Formats: sequence, C-alpha cells, structure tokens
Amino acid sequence: KLDRSRLELPMLLSGACDGADETFGEMAIEHHHRLVHFLGPGDEYWASKKVKETQKEFFEYVKKELLEDAVLSQALEKAGESRVLGSQRKSGWKDRVAEMASLRN
Repeated sequence: KLDRSRLELPMLLSGACDGADETFGEMAIEHHHRLVHFLGPGDEYWASKKVKETQKEFFEYVKKELLEDAVLSQALEKAGESRVLGSQRKSGWKDRVAEMASLRN
C-alpha cells in the first residue's frame, strides 16, 4: 500500500504541455499547492514554452529505465487502455500510441 503520509497535499501531477498543464500549473503555484511536471526522455522538447520559462523548477525527470520497468509498463498500458475510447480502438491503435513521444500517453 502507498504511504501517503510524506506527500505534501494538495498536489498537481502534470506533464508540462501547452494548455491545461500550464494553466493548472499556474493555479497550483498561485494557491500554494505542490506541483510536479513529470518528463521522460525527450519530453522537455514538447513541453510548453511558457512552462519552460516559468515552471521549470517543478520539472521531475524520469529515467528511461524506470519508464521501461515491467511493472510500470503494465500499469501504463492498463491506464492507457482505459483512456482510449471504444470508438478510437481501431486497427493499429496500440502501435499509434506506442509511437507517441511519451510513454505515459
């Protein structure tokens, strides 16, 4: 079971993308909430310019080895499947998701 006693809450976990990630990040900072933008290898390139300029101290870099861990890979796959609508599950959808820059998508 996850020990949440050490977590500083409330906390926003994000990916630093344009739009909602940068706006919710601003709101978290403004309201003194904890903020973490998780970035895997290559993700900083895709991060919002605004987030890179104003929220970079909240970046947490996740190593490739962790992202490719068997247990984490199974969890990401399960989470990813739940995010894909039935109407989007056309032939080859898993291959398209695998080609995305970030495994968390």
